[in-house]
Amino acid sequence: MSATSPWPRDVVDHAIRRDLILIVGAGISASCRNAGNASPPSWSKLLLETATAIGMDVRVDELKQLVERDRLLEAAELLKLDAASRARLQDMYLAIRDAVDGPQGDPFAGSEWHDAIVRAEPKVIVTTNYDKIIERATSAGYSVHEYDSSTIAADVRRGYPVLIKVHGSVDHVENMVLSRRDYTDVRRRGAHAMEVLHALLLTRPALLTGYRLHDPDLQLILENIFGGQNQTPPHYMLASADMPDYEERVLEYSYGVNTISYPSGNHGQALKMFTDLAEQVATTPPYAP
Repeated sequence: MSATSPWPRDVVDHAIRRDLILIVGAGISASCRNAGNASPPSWSKLLLETATAIGMDVRVDELKQLVERDRLLEAAELLKLDAASRARLQDMYLAIRDAVDGPQGDPFAGSEWHDAIVRAEPKVIVTTNYDKIIERATSAGYSVHEYDSSTIAADVRRGYPVLIKVHGSVDHVENMVLSRRDYTDVRRRGAHAMEVLHALLLTRPALLTGYRLHDPDLQLILENIFGGQNQTPPHYMLASADMPDYEERVLEYSYGVNTISYPSGNHGQALKMFTDLAEQVATTPPYAP
């Protein structure tokens, strides 16, 4: 490993041993395209586009105000409430499915990020994304579990490559975690998944990619999974260099997550950093860091 490498030795060593837990956020899916050259929307755009798709009218201005104030979980709660009140809940779920995974017959394909993930061969991938891009990009090489699975621990013990979708999947649209109440429900229905992840994070470091600090899915994964980890071992997040120092301190102190910075707004450099890590993993024999 070069002395100028941005990656801590801890990250590289565990990645080579294939026991670095990779946690994938919406920013990675946002890099994808389909044949129609569309890409998955941001959180804010997803809520607004879904409101239009289901004909939200009376309370749409209220929704827009919540989105503008970055109160995205409350906006999602309002969206779901409005859809249910007009018997459009199923329409809402289907609109979200098409938005995040691509319309029927034209799904989103993996990007260079996914090529690098395949090269890195992590044994455990965790994602807050609903889409099936990772499954397609890895040619279904992972045993897929949603948050309500009761067999994650068994597959981990067997040494199977495991993909854990902690907020659900487009395969089961009614179980996708969207609103604040949904996130609360994960603690109950996803008790086994949370216990397995807590156990894994006590012995293996994690690398978070594709997140902004204020993304609601990041905030809730930090609270549900990283909270109370006692900061051992340390975990890492690939983050833009414009993150304020006090926010970095909160991540480190409250969740044991250290930031690895790339130049502000330069997502191409972030990709290069991750691709370089994956290439080092792919060209180094496992268990010989």
